[in-house]
Amino acid sequence: MNPDIEKAIQLLLQYSPSAPKYTFAEWLEKWITTYKEPKLKKSTLRDYRRYIDTYILPKLGNVLISDLDGLVLQEFINSLTAPNIRKKVSFVIRSSLCKAVKLRYIFFNPFDSVEVPRAQVNHYKPLSFDMQDKILSACSDKYRPAFIFLCCTGLRVGEFLALDFEKDINLRRKTVHITKTRDKDTGEIISSPKTENSVRTVPFTLWLIPYVEELKNNVYTYSGIRNYFSKLYRKLRITGCNLHSFRHTFVSVCNAVGMKAKTAQALVGHSDVNLTLNIYAHYLKKGRSFLSDYLRELKKLLE
Repeated sequence: MNPDIEKAIQLLLQYSPSAPKYTFAEWLEKWITTYKEPKLKKSTLRDYRRYIDTYILPKLGNVLISDLDGLVLQEFINSLTAPNIRKKVSFVIRSSLCKAVKLRYIFFNPFDSVEVPRAQVNHYKPLSFDMQDKILSACSDKYRPAFIFLCCTGLRVGEFLALDFEKDINLRRKTVHITKTRDKDTGEIISSPKTENSVRTVPFTLWLIPYVEELKNNVYTYSGIRNYFSKLYRKLRITGCNLHSFRHTFVSVCNAVGMKAKTAQALVGHSDVNLTLNIYAHYLKKGRSFLSDYLRELKKLLE
């Protein structure tokens, strides 16, 4: 017998005609509460629900999952113009319907026929050596120590905002211990950072201590940091950069001063050194800045 025919027969035998007749709205709620709530972080779960409530339910919520059609799903995905939203919504639809197939509620996954339009990947831009020193000179007294600390440690902004300066920073040993992050939307402390590798200890040099002391006297929020540096970028006519550029700058300067890739990977908490090298390490034109001087000294301590 033809293997394709045999496979089709096996699928037909597995399909349950008495399966519950869920609408897509009903099935998504069942799927997310049964399979996702027990294992996802609150922030990720909130994102899933936002994609479902904002994008999927208004267009497809009342359709029975057994009636979902590949062409309708293709047109729906094509209507989403933001590449990141399109990618995330596609993941939710595909995953939820895949589970419905495994439970024999539907015969096949109609999303398998959907071709998700590819988007151009725009990686974050690092700050050049000149930009680093320009920002340092232009920063206010409140935000200068935050800028220095983020550039010199490679921490994510959420990790920085979640720090307990009494418990997480050891001035005697000159280390920062990262075990949590702060949600940028709700301000909630999340007990585990982005990935397992994000739990780490980042060393620093004696030079950074005065700035750490200054940080203790200031209060920062994600929106406050974002708005301040957005305005400063515009003032200095710096384009293509955002808060995550600090982290890209850290890795790029680590590379520029000759730090080993595995060392930089450990400092930023990446699970794969290829991510560190191929996404975060950018070529910087020859130059010098406060950050390159700092990372050369840190390199001496670590390697």
